Parts: sequence; C-alpha cells; structure tokens
Amino acid sequence: MNEEQINAIEIDRQQTRILNGLTTAFSSPTLKESRLLVTQAAEELEDYEKKVYSVEQPTVSSLVKSMYEFSLARLDDDVDREVVQAMFFSDIEQLVDLLGIDLEG
Repeated sequence: MNEEQINAIEIDRQQTRILNGLTTAFSSPTLKESRLLVTQAAEELEDYEKKVYSVEQPTVSSLVKSMYEFSLARLDDDVDREVVQAMFFSDIEQLVDLLGIDLEG
C-alpha cells in the first residue's frame, strides 16, 4: 500500500467515526451527552478538514501577524492600489468576524 491509499483509508475511518458520533448524538437520550458528542464531532471535523483539504481556519493571532507583515512589506509601483486594499480588507473582515465586531454600527 502506498501513502495515498493509507491516507484514503485513514480519512474514510475518520469520516465514519464522525458520522457515527453524530448519529449517536441525535439519538442520545440526554441533552448533556448529545452536546458532548456533537462537540467531539465538530472537533474531529476540523481535524478532518485540515487533513483532507489542508485548510486551517484563521485565528486572531494569525490575522494580526498577517496584517503586520503586510504593513511592513515594500510594494512596487506596479502593484495596483485596489488589489492591495482588497487583500488588507480581507484580513480585516476575517478578524472582525472572529472578534464579533460590527464595523457598520
């Protein structure tokens, strides 16, 4: 078996564990137990996303670091101002979402 096949089997097993956990949570007799099972499934789904899609959700720390590095970058005259603003605004939007801030208000 090569590494891709092993990963596919591991991913399938993790997917099955998540689905089984959710199925149990929704048929569980107690609310407390259901919440615990759903929380565990959510954590496993995050791990699954990272493993399968190499997706890491941004954190406040990672966004602030990104904006800091961006503010220190030397930009060529060829760089379009609107592109730079869009990139910076994207980080700001994600940060605002994480912090629950309403910029419009």
